[in-house]
Formats: sequence, structure tokens, C-alpha cells
Amino acid sequence: MMMRGILIALGCLLALTSPGLADTGNIIVNGDFEDGLNGWSIAGPGKPAYIYNDPPLTPQVFNDFMPVNVMDYTGAVLGQTFAYAKTGNSVGWFRAGVPTSVPNNTLPQGMLYSFIYQDIYVFPNEEYTILQATWDCVSWDGSNQAKNDVRHVAGMFLIRIDNQIDIIYNPDDPSTYKFRSTTWNLDSKGNWMARQLTPGTKFTSTTGRIQVQLHFQDGINNRNINWSQNEYLFAAYDNLVIRLDKPIVPEPASVLALGAGLLSMATRMARRKR
Repeated sequence: MMMRGILIALGCLLALTSPGLADTGNIIVNGDFEDGLNGWSIAGPGKPAYIYNDPPLTPQVFNDFMPVNVMDYTGAVLGQTFAYAKTGNSVGWFRAGVPTSVPNNTLPQGMLYSFIYQDIYVFPNEEYTILQATWDCVSWDGSNQAKNDVRHVAGMFLIRIDNQIDIIYNPDDPSTYKFRSTTWNLDSKGNWMARQLTPGTKFTSTTGRIQVQLHFQDGINNRNINWSQNEYLFAAYDNLVIRLDKPIVPEPASVLALGAGLLSMATRMARRKR
């Protein structure tokens, strides 16, 4: 009886982790940022394929009732301002000027990508269909060098898979990313926009590893270091939902907890039958 209970538990565990069962739940943890940055990692030098050698700006979770720090190129706080969240909490990056000389930067001075990400694991060599990939995004360039008639500042959504995750992202090379959607300041002009990937889009991962990235992108060079409240620039996100037509691989801790629970249940059932 004991062995039968264990086999039943193992069968349930395998069934629940099989790619054959449909799962339309949101695979993103805390995509509305109501729990701060829980579930998200902050990219930076030495972390997955950071695009430049720049120090990253600090992502800030904010709402309509709290100020955000406006930072310079090195991350130093130059001042504070207020931003409007989409719903509840949102996450964003706020930047002012940059130094005219930046050490160890091999690319044009002032250009910057800074992002947060989540690693997600799917079943290798299984074709997945994206049922929903939606989010809200806003971007703004208030500097007197660009204003909002030129594409310079953006919130860029990326999905990268397999070896793309471990190489440097190149905006001019589609082989370095799987899906991309960019919300430029020219389009947003400081207004929140509903964004999405086309439903029904398909992908297959050979390793099972995918990475979802939310970027702040500043493509202008040599901004004035002098900060004023009318010249900051930013990009922000909220309400990210991604649903697939098949389940993802559960986190090891979740599988272990599930397995332990099923095994305990099977053991109790076996004891009762004695």
C-alpha cells in the first residue's frame, strides 16, 4: 500500500509538470510591481549581457504619492521629481545629464541601456504560442537637447532566448533577441500607452531558458550635466502579463514542495488503509 501511494504521488507530480497540460496563467511574477521589485533582477556590469560598460541607473518603484530620484550618468542623485504611475505602483528610470567624459566606455558617451529581467524556463524543443503579452509603458524626453520630436528615449521590451541571453544585445542585429517592442518618447510624449506582442506569435527554445527584459534606453550623447526639473527624461512600465498555451517548467522549490505534499498525502492514505 505504501508503494502504491508513492507511485500515485509520483504520477500526479509528473502530470502536473508535463508540457501537455494547457496553462494560461501569467508566467510573470509581480508584473504589476505592487510588491516592489520582488521577482525581478537588476542588470548591471557582469550580469546577463549588459549592453554597455556603464553603471546602471537604479530602477525605482513609484506611485502617485511619492517623489522619485533623478540621477546623472553615474547614478548620483541630482534632484527629485514626481511621476504618475499607471495603476498602483509602476517601475521606472529617471535621468538627467551625463559627464562629457566617461571612463571605460567604448561606445558613444552618454548612451545608456539599463534594465530589469526575469528568467523563465520552458520545456526544451516545445513550440509555444504566446496567447497574451501586454504591458503599459511611458517614455519622456524633457531635455532642451531633444524634446519629444526626436526618438531618443524609450522603454524597450525584449524577450531573449537560449544563447541570446549570454551575448551583448545589438539593436541592429535581430539575431541577438527574439521579440522586441520599443515605446519611444516621440510616440509616448509622457503619456502611458498600452502595448502588446501580436497574439499567436510562436517560439521554440532549444535550452528551455528565456529572459524577459524591461529596458530604459537613452540614445543621446553628452547631455548637459546641469539638472533642472524641466529637463529630466524617463521610461516606466506597469501591468506586464504574459500567457502561453503550455505550462512552463515549475521552479525547483515549487516542484519539491508539491512533491513533498503529494508524498505526505499518499503516506497518510496508505496508513489509513492498513
